Amino acid sequence: MQVYRTVKAFIEQQKEKILVFPFETRKFITSNFFFGLFNPFYIIFSNTFIFQATHGDLSENIVYCIFTYLGILGGFVISGWVSARISFRNLLIGGVWLMFFTIFQLFSLNPHRVNTYIVIAAGFFTGLGSGVYWSARNYLSLQLTNDNNRDFFSGIDYILISAGRILTPLIIGVYIGLGIKHHWFSASFAYRSVLTVALGLAILVTLFTLRVPNNIYRRHGSLTVKTNGLWTAVRKMFFYLGFYQSAFFVVPTVFIMKFIGGENMVGTLNALCYILAILTIYYLSSRSTIEHRTRIMRAGFYIFLTGTLLFSIFLPFAAALGTYFLIFLMFFTESILNYPARATMLKATEEIKSTVQADGYQYLTDVELFAEIGRLAGLVLFFGLYQILPYYLSLPAYIISTAAVQWQTVEMSKKINGM
Repeated sequence: MQVYRTVKAFIEQQKEKILVFPFETRKFITSNFFFGLFNPFYIIFSNTFIFQATHGDLSENIVYCIFTYLGILGGFVISGWVSARISFRNLLIGGVWLMFFTIFQLFSLNPHRVNTYIVIAAGFFTGLGSGVYWSARNYLSLQLTNDNNRDFFSGIDYILISAGRILTPLIIGVYIGLGIKHHWFSASFAYRSVLTVALGLAILVTLFTLRVPNNIYRRHGSLTVKTNGLWTAVRKMFFYLGFYQSAFFVVPTVFIMKFIGGENMVGTLNALCYILAILTIYYLSSRSTIEHRTRIMRAGFYIFLTGTLLFSIFLPFAAALGTYFLIFLMFFTESILNYPARATMLKATEEIKSTVQADGYQYLTDVELFAEIGRLAGLVLFFGLYQILPYYLSLPAYIISTAAVQWQTVEMSKKINGM
């Protein structure tokens, strides 16, 4: 009974914290949760579909990711041009549906027809939808929060999207993986059938987003930014963070497929890793303040570096074990790095837009530009190493270099937030 009362009291306490947010912010958070359930269809299962269709050609997955990031950048730019006439609420909804229709077209194809051109098109248009979505989501996050509740909002927001990354990969991954393994149905049928789930989630995202204010537009159409020392540090932080994010986008899925097993293992490992990450991030975000951000990111750096070294050590004789270590610690790192970085970016955007009389959108786009440059640089490095070196050398070289670069993310956070 004591445990029950403790848990009940904890839940009531957290409920009170969430209810502090205004009604429209709570609906926005709920919309973000359903997008978290939708998100794995283009982050994870598009990659597994391409991996299966191209018989494990990792180069095609890297190409898909490169063009996804190019599309994301295009989505941010397009949103900047049209957001004086189309509200950010409607842009967010449009981005979700562009992603859905691209995934629908990809999964509807016969796997034997998948080639590099299709991979490029799928990556670009999925990225375009993602860019439109995230440009709107970032700007709405800026407008619907303030620096006093931003760490908690960023933590809750990240937890909910992570919860989606648990449920969808686990359920859909097991469904696809076991169905194919036991010959209950073909791979083509498996991927086409899960589109109904993606459709339902896109509808739910739309319904809750419609409760968000429809009067948030850009006042100015320019994407030009005025920089200072603070903003230069933000740019550098997100360039280095983008280098890591490119690895997180492709490495967990394809490494699990290559060294451990099929879609069911992808889903199961994703779920287990995110459960622990969620508990950690909720604990940290509900208690952290601005001065804790750099310390949290420094911990993320050491965790990821440990994972890359363990993978490199075990790869020659126990690749599966090394992959378990890497994926577990990589998921942990992704959550620890991203939520304080996002809170830092929103804080810096709010500060600089007040000094230069800007609406802030051009600064969110500027951050995304530097993050995309970092992501593309990471993927180009990965592609080059994979083409030149055997996999047992190229894979460790890539992930260790990615980990080493993250120390600069910590250094930039120190400049912006302090220790």
